[in-house]
Amino acid sequence: MARGKRGNAKGSKHRRDDRASPPEDLSRVRAMLRKLGLEVQEVLPDGNCLFRSFAMQLKEVETFHDEFRQNCCDWLRDHQEMFQDFVDLSEEGFDDYDEYVSNMRQSTTWGGQVELTALCGAYDVAALVIRAEGVNYEIKAKEVDPEVTRCILLAYHDGEHYNSVVWEDGRQHTLAEARERFGSSEAPMAEPDVLARNIKPAEFIMKLGAGGAIEGGFKIPNLRRAPFWKFIWTQQFVARQHFFSVHHAGLLFSMAFFWWTGWFDTAPVERRDKYYMNGAKFRLQSAYHNPGTRPAYKIAQEQAKIRYFYRGFDHPYTINEAKDQLWKLRENWVIQNYPGVQYPYVSKQMMPPQLPDKMYKIATIDATEAKH
Repeated sequence: MARGKRGNAKGSKHRRDDRASPPEDLSRVRAMLRKLGLEVQEVLPDGNCLFRSFAMQLKEVETFHDEFRQNCCDWLRDHQEMFQDFVDLSEEGFDDYDEYVSNMRQSTTWGGQVELTALCGAYDVAALVIRAEGVNYEIKAKEVDPEVTRCILLAYHDGEHYNSVVWEDGRQHTLAEARERFGSSEAPMAEPDVLARNIKPAEFIMKLGAGGAIEGGFKIPNLRRAPFWKFIWTQQFVARQHFFSVHHAGLLFSMAFFWWTGWFDTAPVERRDKYYMNGAKFRLQSAYHNPGTRPAYKIAQEQAKIRYFYRGFDHPYTINEAKDQLWKLRENWVIQNYPGVQYPYVSKQMMPPQLPDKMYKIATIDATEAKH
């Protein structure tokens, strides 16, 4: 029933005696259930429709609705801690929870989801409510075993009315059987022709390996039912989405590719140091600590050795690096054979001053003179 201030529904919009022209929502529910082999069993819309539908399901006679109402209210009274937080007393116009339950005991008082949950707990059943919008949801007062728990089928339409739904064989079924027929509580129950147009798991689950040796491998699900090249063309050249809207699979592939190639890795130590080793400051220091020699070629050899053996293979030589090493070899020969040649990029060669030879001599005592 529609939620609102609880009260007597006589004379309200629940009084609908003209059943020859059912509302549009009821017609949709009938057509939807008829395709599944079920029928809507209408009950009197007098404010007791929830309890009449429950009585029709369990006793096949809707006149026992008052008995179901009283048992529902007894359950509400005995389990106040379970329901009191779900009842908005201020909106309903009651002072306390007991007044709410007392009002619910009166005939023709509308019942809603709270009362439906209490009915499921009182009679140890589960309920499956089918809506005209095509969405079904389960109602349970506690955790149950779907294989043995009876399931009450109710149709809810027009935002105000419950009707009973019967199976094609006329007997009651378990919650597991209802789930198999209608789907889970989270899944929408749409028209069969709509479900037939949905993408099937077999369309995006493929077998990998020779002869399908590996099962369950996933490829990209094409939910658009359009070629991916057309989607990418639209994304790149029509919508101009080049960076921020990247397909999730393409992004993962790009991350794996750049990690594997190491394009964006930081430069290793020898790559960073070679700019210093070829700079003027290093040439000054090497000239000072290695007077008369030019260790450029040795440095280049060390660089090459580090390049190929430090943490695996790095990028191979480029033509410029090979020319640079040959130039250093020529420069080294020139400096060693012509010591007067200055180092490149150095205005004045930093050589230690040559001291007189006498300062290098160590005083010694002649042994022959010492005997005398």
